[in-house]
Amino acid sequence: MKTYVRRTLICEVLCLPGTQRFVTDDIQMAEYGGEGEGDKLQLETVRMVLREEINEALHDFSIGPVHKRDERANDIEAEYQQKCRDFLGRLKEYYKKTMKMLPVSPIWYGREKSIMDIFVPIQLNHIALEKNGSRRDTEQKVDTYKDMFYKNTTLSDRVSIQGDPGMGKTTFLAKLVLNWCDSDSTDPEPSSKFSDVETLQNFRFLFHIKLRDSIGQSKVVNMIKTQIIDEIYFNEKQQREAYDLLGSILERETCLVTMDGLNEWTDHTQENPIPKLYSLSKQCVVLTTSRPWKMADKRIRDSEIGTLIEAVGITETEQLIRNLLRSMTEDDQVSYKEFMAYVKESKLNHFLASPWMLTLLVNLWVDKTFLSGSLCEINKVLIYTLFNKELPEDGLTEHIPSENAVFEHHTEICNALARVAFNFTIGSEKSLVLSKQDLLSTGMLSNKQLEFAIRSGVLSERHCFSAASCKSQVSFLHETIQEFFAASHIATLPDDTITNIFCKSKYNVLEISHVIIYLSGLKCDVANKVIQYLTEDVFNDVNTELDWIRIGSDDTYTTLRYYVVNRLMLSLVQDIMISCYQEANVSREKHFRLEMSDFIFKANVNKKKNDDLLQILMMNTSNIRTLSLERSVIQEHTILTVLQQSTHCIERLKTPISRAIISALHNLNVKQLALIGNSDVSLFSELLPSMINLTLLLIEESDFNKDNFPPPSVENVSNVRLPILLEHVALLNCKISLEWLCSLLITLSSLDHHVKCTLSNVVLHLHKETRRHESRIHVSDLRSEIMSHDMSNIEILVDNVSKELFEILRDTRVRILDLRTAECALDLMKDSPGLYETLPTINITSLNMTKIEHPDMLSQTLPLLTNLQQLRICLKRYMEIKLPESLKYVFIIYTTFSPTSLQNFVQDMYTAKQNVDFKLLFRVEGNEDEYTRINQEVCKLDTVEVQQFDVVDKRHYCGVVAATATLFSTADETDDDFDKHLLRREGYVDSRTWLHYCKIRLHVSLSENLHR
Repeated sequence: MKTYVRRTLICEVLCLPGTQRFVTDDIQMAEYGGEGEGDKLQLETVRMVLREEINEALHDFSIGPVHKRDERANDIEAEYQQKCRDFLGRLKEYYKKTMKMLPVSPIWYGREKSIMDIFVPIQLNHIALEKNGSRRDTEQKVDTYKDMFYKNTTLSDRVSIQGDPGMGKTTFLAKLVLNWCDSDSTDPEPSSKFSDVETLQNFRFLFHIKLRDSIGQSKVVNMIKTQIIDEIYFNEKQQREAYDLLGSILERETCLVTMDGLNEWTDHTQENPIPKLYSLSKQCVVLTTSRPWKMADKRIRDSEIGTLIEAVGITETEQLIRNLLRSMTEDDQVSYKEFMAYVKESKLNHFLASPWMLTLLVNLWVDKTFLSGSLCEINKVLIYTLFNKELPEDGLTEHIPSENAVFEHHTEICNALARVAFNFTIGSEKSLVLSKQDLLSTGMLSNKQLEFAIRSGVLSERHCFSAASCKSQVSFLHETIQEFFAASHIATLPDDTITNIFCKSKYNVLEISHVIIYLSGLKCDVANKVIQYLTEDVFNDVNTELDWIRIGSDDTYTTLRYYVVNRLMLSLVQDIMISCYQEANVSREKHFRLEMSDFIFKANVNKKKNDDLLQILMMNTSNIRTLSLERSVIQEHTILTVLQQSTHCIERLKTPISRAIISALHNLNVKQLALIGNSDVSLFSELLPSMINLTLLLIEESDFNKDNFPPPSVENVSNVRLPILLEHVALLNCKISLEWLCSLLITLSSLDHHVKCTLSNVVLHLHKETRRHESRIHVSDLRSEIMSHDMSNIEILVDNVSKELFEILRDTRVRILDLRTAECALDLMKDSPGLYETLPTINITSLNMTKIEHPDMLSQTLPLLTNLQQLRICLKRYMEIKLPESLKYVFIIYTTFSPTSLQNFVQDMYTAKQNVDFKLLFRVEGNEDEYTRINQEVCKLDTVEVQQFDVVDKRHYCGVVAATATLFSTADETDDDFDKHLLRREGYVDSRTWLHYCKIRLHVSLSENLHR
């Protein structure tokens, strides 16, 4: 027995790399360690015995224990799979039990039907996240789960659904969860819309989290433990085992985590905009729902949003109405016709897009309660209806409302609930889930009031059980009900209290937008005060450049991101104001006037929205600070009225150009001006010098080649007159002559401060009077004229401009020439012959190129880039590259790279005449042992330090897991942000999966190389 144990220990030692050599060395030390003959004999005996036991142990290790170890591994795997099956069974049973029923009446608590009988699809549209940070509705519908979770064949790790309250986001997630439960069933429930339920089979586990129940928690893993594991396992031992199992599941399995209501969640630090997801593996997909304002949080990165989708309304309104009526009336056919006639007569059609509002309208109509169309009225009627069911039995007395009271009935209980809603909507303790004990202990509600509100259905109660305790929590019937109550409390506050609460406050105007909308319908003058306090900082931030300069580049995205976010904020605030106007109007608020000074009119917005915005504009014609117009949005006489009445205050203007408008612009205090279209150049030339405060000038969609823009002669090329405070000139989508551009640059060079010039999608031509054979001479003359001026104060930003510009500016003292071809400065999506002609004329220090179609020209050009320090490129195959001596870092992605190519690359490294770091990434071809052999040879070289040589094999992956093995999945901690940026362009580099690849980092030493 002792011998067996000893052999086992030796086997365990020998199974470690390098141990056999260690044991052998010990034997030799024992052999020569003694001094006398007896010692030598004894040591020899020890040596023989040890060798004999080692040999026997090696035999045992190679035969017996391996099988035992495999058996143990199989047993462990079988146990893991059994635990997973048990977990899955409990999880699906829990979801089916808690999510299959859907309330059909906010009036009658407990009236519910199967979600399969009520659910109708909501329309989901993709939202494009533009390169410059803006967002655009693509109207591209999401009709399948594959559309939602995949980009082509690549699984998205983040998906976000945004939508206004009541748009059906929560119900959609509930339906998705139930579809997942039935995805592997032979007879699944009908999906109503998404026919590809089998797509959900790719997710072995689905964890559904209600973020409103996770206030104070920051880690998603902890949310899963408290909301799911503690509910489906009944004692602490089972829960602890399930916690351990959860870690293995998240590491090994493809999971879907659905998080409902990001806008309803905050962590205990109040600093994290989203829950922490770093504990989730790359195989986990996170689907989040939220209101739009939360997705506009500037702290949330686009990568954390992922695929952005918007819920815009019901796709089958008639079907939902019939489903609801069928659950409440005897004859849904007749009821449907009568209900739609009522909706049409009362002009309530705009409420039918929201499942929540539609459900409410149907219930109130069945209850014979008729509405006029005000959101405030709808909420009041709902509250009164719920209270009237309980009040006669409860014996609560009615109080006579005060003159300024919001509620004409049930005043005392409504005011008490309004205080509660205000404290948990506007206060620091924002939450949608309230502790029953806290409400009673703080005296916010009496026990009688609390029980009455619960029985009536205005508040809903639930009990949260854990292994240690049971907690009772309450929440308002719907988030919008809580927001209405909060608004009703603000409406009764005196002016000084409102000032103390909201002046210089940190409240997010978007976060409480629906409170403000309700407030506009209750007390518009109070809403005006709150809006002014909350939007002061927003509009002040917009004082910095609005993102009229739209340059599609990642570097621009970094630097202008906050400008874009500010413009997005302004647009969202403007939408709030329009909703406030509509609510105040339909609520028949007397003498209401919304105060607003910044306006953005867009051509792609529906006419009703622009008409309402125009009405608000006309209320404020003498107080306009920003007016941004697209073509033909509002009539010219309206623009002239605004310019005339806001002469003293207008600072930013974007407008179509005309003779009348140019005349009206003279001597205005405008600081930022954007003009769209063509006009008489003489009027234009006279206008600019008169605008003494102008700092930003943008000209868009103008043709400077037409006869109304005659070119100056070379002898008098500097005749463009500009305001002396001008800091930035931008030309977008223009056609201009080289002569006029030279005039512009020379005039800019005469200014005594730094100035920026942006040229985006600009077509350059010599004037038509210049003969073809004289063009080269003429360009040379223009260049000479440019060279005669000091242009060190100019920074030129270029996006998609012809190479003649670079020829003229070659060797000038332009401060920065920022090449923004396709993506960003010095970061090129695609090469071209003209690019290689231009690159040597620019002082490039870093060059990134993704799609290289002219590798021979690249090889010829690189040695000429004498200031280049960093190079990141993607190549289809190996080619010899001569590197400039200035180069310090090289990252190359090869889509095809054989062992022979690697051998040639190593040999080429010796041509480097400087210290340089190399990083290579390529797919393994053939036998990976060949790559390993080369690694061993390189490791022997004194000139090269092998910092990384990893061969990664994921070929055992299959299905959805294999689909996640994209180029970007190869990123690790050694990749900096620029490397990762290149890896993200997998669609341009290579769309195939990266299942078997090699990643190498080498450092070549200058001194050793020269010595060699």
